[in-house]
Amino acid sequence: MRLTIIIKYWRWVAYAAGVVALVWLLLLIRHWHQDSVQLPAVREQVLQEKKKGEEEVKRMRTAWAAAQSASEGYQHELETIRNTPVPVNTVIRVCKPAPRVSSPGAGAAGPSPTTPATGVLYETLDLDTRPLFGDAAKCDALSAQVRGLLAIK
Repeated sequence: MRLTIIIKYWRWVAYAAGVVALVWLLLLIRHWHQDSVQLPAVREQVLQEKKKGEEEVKRMRTAWAAAQSASEGYQHELETIRNTPVPVNTVIRVCKPAPRVSSPGAGAAGPSPTTPATGVLYETLDLDTRPLFGDAAKCDALSAQVRGLLAIK
């Protein structure tokens, strides 16, 4: 029964299919026309984005080169610090205040009250200086690292 209805109204079905195809074709043509109108603006926008991207790549390469240069300088300075020999028999001078004299004419062994005292006496110490040199080397390495990081700017 349904088949007979379709056969009976086949012309209307064909007309409806034709109208749908025609509307679809007109909408497609309209879409193509809108795209062709917008094409120059889209091309300009794409070129601007491409230029921005190229500038960003140049900026990143410059920053990377500066960071590499600073890092190489830092590594070279650390290597120089590591290769610098540490002195073994270094004299450490310890300053002590000059001895006080109780009365101006009391003793001939002390310094004269009329001559100014230097306040520097050289003595030997019972102090192991090796940890001081190790700490100094660490400070030098840290200082080199800070200079390397400041050079990145």
